[in-house]
Amino acid sequence: MASNTPNLGLLKKDPATDGNDTFNVKTMLNENWDKIDEAVGNIKVNVPDASTTQKGIVQLSNATNSELESTAATSKAIKNITDEMNKRLPMSGGNITNNLTIQSNQVIHSGNILSYIPTVDTGDQVGRMFYVDGSAGIDTPGRGSENTPCRTISFCLSQIKKHLIGNVTIAIRAGIYSESMIDISGFDGPYKLEFRPWYPNTNLSVDITGYIKILGCTVWNISFYGLKFAQCIDSRDYSSSRVNITSCQFYSTFQYGIIFTGQGLDVSFTNFVNKPVCISMMSGFLVFSSNNTGSNNTTGISAENGAIVTIRGTIDIGAITTFKATGGAQIFNTPYGVIRTS
Repeated sequence: MASNTPNLGLLKKDPATDGNDTFNVKTMLNENWDKIDEAVGNIKVNVPDASTTQKGIVQLSNATNSELESTAATSKAIKNITDEMNKRLPMSGGNITNNLTIQSNQVIHSGNILSYIPTVDTGDQVGRMFYVDGSAGIDTPGRGSENTPCRTISFCLSQIKKHLIGNVTIAIRAGIYSESMIDISGFDGPYKLEFRPWYPNTNLSVDITGYIKILGCTVWNISFYGLKFAQCIDSRDYSSSRVNITSCQFYSTFQYGIIFTGQGLDVSFTNFVNKPVCISMMSGFLVFSSNNTGSNNTTGISAENGAIVTIRGTIDIGAITTFKATGGAQIFNTPYGVIRTS
């Protein structure tokens, strides 16, 4: 017996009871197809675009720099990111095989990046020692310890943080250091930066033949102890750091031994030989002790531009003219008062 489907009402025949009926194209095919077509035409499918809060239609994308949240990355995009990451250094370790260039607008500090990223592990830098050996040392990043000294004083300075958070000493092995210019610049912090021989070497066995320039330092104190200088210590940029020179020697005919403009200079137990001018005070304060010595010098202390020099005791540094004062400079002798003015 014929029947109809429950949803679309399609006509069905029962083979057991209707097997001998004549096949009716109109009712068995055409009308059934019309019902199917009408039903399909009435189906409305509305799938929303996908988002982070609902399922839906997603567009694939090969982009690796997009911020869209409605697209999905393809395998190609993931591979591009993986390939790029494999070219970069890991978070820990890794080597740079070629030169590293850092653009100025990408550096967090306008000065030398070593100010904040030293190549030597300085720890907390309190009481930190750095070592220089002109014969056995090597100037490569990461050196500066007693077992791995630097070769030159200049390179050793480049390994130290500019902002001192503790006293720092550079110990120098006996020898002649022929660096044309040793630039001590940009150091700050309420601590001392000291240069001295690397014991057990005896004093004055470290011979520095180049020019020493102190520039833009605001550390509490820059100290030189037990060293020989063929040229000059030049600190005339109005640095606010105090400079102490103790048990040193200035020995050549280079025009000056010390040139100073700044907060304070203290010279003691130091020897001057063959100097046209032992100390040139362009301004600032100098304390000069009676234990300083010298021979064959032309002028001992030349003070100008309001410089104030205090002499402790009686001095004899072997100069034709012991004191020269111009431009409002004053030279005092403790305890006797002013002994020379302009």
